[in-house]
Amino acid sequence: MSGTIHQWYKTTTPTHTTRHIIYIFSDYNSPLAAVFPRAGRPEHPLYLSPILTLLAILLHANAALLTQPRHLVLAKRRIIPLPYIVAFGLSAISPAISVLSGKTWQTTAWWCTTAFLTWIVHAANRSIVEEQESISELERMKYISAGA
Repeated sequence: MSGTIHQWYKTTTPTHTTRHIIYIFSDYNSPLAAVFPRAGRPEHPLYLSPILTLLAILLHANAALLTQPRHLVLAKRRIIPLPYIVAFGLSAISPAISVLSGKTWQTTAWWCTTAFLTWIVHAANRSIVEEQESISELERMKYISAGA
């Protein structure tokens, strides 16, 4: 199970991160607007779009750190990922600004993708930990049962 989730993350995250990198160099309109066109006049980009996009990219890197079982060392310093609660809080900033600014659903949905990815990584890692705990419990029960 953990290998499948790790493989899914390795194939999904680079694509999603690439979309955010492309977004930095674009006109800052939601990519979802190309698939689901807006009715009416064009919408102005979200306030602080470049900064929020960089935050999204950093949260993608944090999610990658959370999925790796080994510790990353960079410039002789151990890189520690942000806890999930902090990542969830930071990933909620962009959608909150979008909603409070009265942006269309396409723009808000675009800014929710980082929060969704963070949730997926959290759920997958929690599932892996629960599976490992249940396997450990079964191993302990093997030695407790009579005749084993």
